[in-house]
Amino acid sequence: MLIPYSTGKEGVYNYYITRSTEGKEYRKPKAETAGSEPLYNLPALHEPTDAPLFVTEGQIDALSIMEYEHADAVAVGGVGINKLLQAIEGIEGFQRPLIIATDADERGKETCRKLLHELKGRAIKAAAYEHIDGYKDINDELNANRDALERNIYRHILQFDKNSLPARYKMQEFLHRIKEGRNAKTYSTGLKALDKALNGGLREGLYCIGAMSGFGKTTLVLQIADTIAAAGDDVLYISLEMSADELTAKSISRRTYRQCIEYGASRENLLAIARTTLDVLRCDIATQAQSKTFMEAATAYTEHEAKRLYIVEGMQGVNAAKVRQLVKQHQQRHGRPPVVFIDYMQLLTIADTTQNTDKQKMDAAIKALKDISRDFKIPVVAISSMNRASYDGGLNMASFKESGNIEYTADVLLALEAAIPDECKGDTKEAKKQRLAVFKKNNARQRHGEPVEVDIKILKCRTAAPFTTATVDSCNMFNCFMDCKEEAPARQGFKF
Repeated sequence: MLIPYSTGKEGVYNYYITRSTEGKEYRKPKAETAGSEPLYNLPALHEPTDAPLFVTEGQIDALSIMEYEHADAVAVGGVGINKLLQAIEGIEGFQRPLIIATDADERGKETCRKLLHELKGRAIKAAAYEHIDGYKDINDELNANRDALERNIYRHILQFDKNSLPARYKMQEFLHRIKEGRNAKTYSTGLKALDKALNGGLREGLYCIGAMSGFGKTTLVLQIADTIAAAGDDVLYISLEMSADELTAKSISRRTYRQCIEYGASRENLLAIARTTLDVLRCDIATQAQSKTFMEAATAYTEHEAKRLYIVEGMQGVNAAKVRQLVKQHQQRHGRPPVVFIDYMQLLTIADTTQNTDKQKMDAAIKALKDISRDFKIPVVAISSMNRASYDGGLNMASFKESGNIEYTADVLLALEAAIPDECKGDTKEAKKQRLAVFKKNNARQRHGEPVEVDIKILKCRTAAPFTTATVDSCNMFNCFMDCKEEAPARQGFKF
């Protein structure tokens, strides 16, 4: 069998080898006549594309890969790597990712390791080919099971390039993902009404939550983060404003409040025993009942939420690229990516030193966060500030600051606002008057530690019906959101 080589222009072949059809014996022309053996299929290195390219030892292995559409390969003609490296160095702007498909024996594995090391030093993307179990080289795989090799080849191509292949080649990975449940992972928010509105809870995607200042955005997001961590999933909470101590105090405060409700405490006893964030931070724990409740809350928080909750606080210069780095580092250390919470999104743009406008910076940050959620298959939940002009007119998509790209890129948009009767809605003078009365009444109730009803409006949701509302109770004093009229049976034998 004669195998011609092309080392220059397409269709011009100026070297060849022969191979026995009964064995694996190669014959080459004399070096003094034809020169040294070049790379097989050298022109593939020069193609102006970023499509992945396989690198094999033998020409037959390269030809076996080239049997398949959209797959290309070069062969180095043995276990040497210098010819390949020299050829790459002679190509300006080389950009093709390389999949190193050397043989599965010890010499091939060592060649693969050396080549990956050298390519990394040259900032060239590369990965090792994973052979089908039991086979030494690509041609053996082709002879054994042509369909299995096809799936394996396209699986490796998709690691680098998800967009150049027709959808049919992605089906195997799709079926694998749904079989593993990677597309179906759902995280409960801990609020039944909100889970129902979101069709089960949080999934892979970018979630943006907004509300007027002081309305409980951080409280709600932190409570959801605590719920996910307590359920056994890793959570990365990136706080660009509040300290870790403040966040921890909010969580413990919530626990003291819930314990009082669980124990059936009266309103008077609840106010006397449950601790606010400031009480916790100042260690304002004077009575025996306060001490008992606080210690129970702190112990439960340590044993549940705190085991899986990673708080990154007060980092200067944090941008979306840094968020990606933190997620990647967490995955490398713990073997799994965390659910990400960012408090809050507008602060990411401060680290952007470009001359772009605030809106352009925000658009770039939103796109980067969406990419993180997609690449790591996780929910990314970001708090967003709102336009002040929207505070009294009902929140909508346009209420999000620099909202241009949020509306189109985010998978879910949530807005928190007071639950008000229909007669209080609208722009009439009477509606505004009644609305103001409701706000004043709610503020008074909040100051006395009483819950008020809050609407979590689903302005957009790719996995559930939009324009629905989850109505919940909010006790701002003790950092707690609850399902409306939530009642727990009193624990017998507990006395304040």
